[in-house]
Amino acid sequence: MNLVVLFQRIFIWVDFKLLFTSNTDEAMLKEAIRGEETSLQEYKNILKSEKFPERTETLLQNQLDRIQTNLVQTQEIKNSIISS
Repeated sequence: MNLVVLFQRIFIWVDFKLLFTSNTDEAMLKEAIRGEETSLQEYKNILKSEKFPERTETLLQNQLDRIQTNLVQTQEIKNSIISS
């Protein structure tokens, strides 16, 4: 699947789902985490299943690393909101 299409589908789903759920910080963070986890898994699958030129693979790996960092940070924010 094309990465641009994947991200468009994820963001449309997040926007759509938030229309029908409470817009609490916790609900939005849960949805952000779900989207990051989905993106992370897609990047992992793509990097495992396809061969890319070295520069492209490095770029994709860097993006995967940033997604992982964002996921951890978002989970930490969610945990701090829940515990307060």
